[in-house]
Amino acid sequence: MSGWSPPSLSREWRIGIALFYVFLFVYFFVFLQQLLLGILIGALIGLCYILWRFLIATEAIADALHRIAHQREQS
Repeated sequence: MSGWSPPSLSREWRIGIALFYVFLFVYFFVFLQQLLLGILIGALIGLCYILWRFLIATEAIADALHRIAHQREQS
């Protein structure tokens, strides 16, 4: 088993992103009175996170296939 583990966001980063979104949402809702724009920003942040996790999963799959191929080559 390799020592590779997928990177994950630290707790501080997740809290920071969540606080940033809350302040941004409040700004859009209270000052600009654009509720849907605040929701759209949240959806874009969520989409970026999902795409990032998809990239990490793809890298993990590629790493596993590489290890399998290397192991078969050695046999």
